[in-house]
Amino acid sequence: MPNRKPRKFTVNPQGRWQDFCPTMPDGLEPLGTVTGPDGKTSALAIMRRSGTYAQVYFGVIRRLPTVALEAAMPPEMTAALGKPEKGKRRCLILDDKTWAIATTLGGGSPTAGIRVALSIAATQAADQESESTCS
Repeated sequence: MPNRKPRKFTVNPQGRWQDFCPTMPDGLEPLGTVTGPDGKTSALAIMRRSGTYAQVYFGVIRRLPTVALEAAMPPEMTAALGKPEKGKRRCLILDDKTWAIATTLGGGSPTAGIRVALSIAATQAADQESESTCS
């Protein structure tokens, strides 16, 4: 079995992504810069539709490993992206209508939409709980 080194990334939220990608391709939102294990720096972006991170270098888009990349991000950056600090991949079965609603709530990310919906539901449940206690 080959000995594989862990992939280390350095993320700079204030990095000038424009130096590596003058125009961000459609569907990608710039996040700063990323330096990969090879020492090369490029623009860092998130694909809003899927929540996947991408390295963008003058029109070339490469998907980046989520776990390794999020480990390199400052905590305030993952919080601003609506990503859980510690999450676990889950499998859900949703009908098309529910998927569309989640995608809309999440601004293009069904996962973020599910988190928004659960947050709203938790707030409403807490409000109902406090109303019934006050009566």
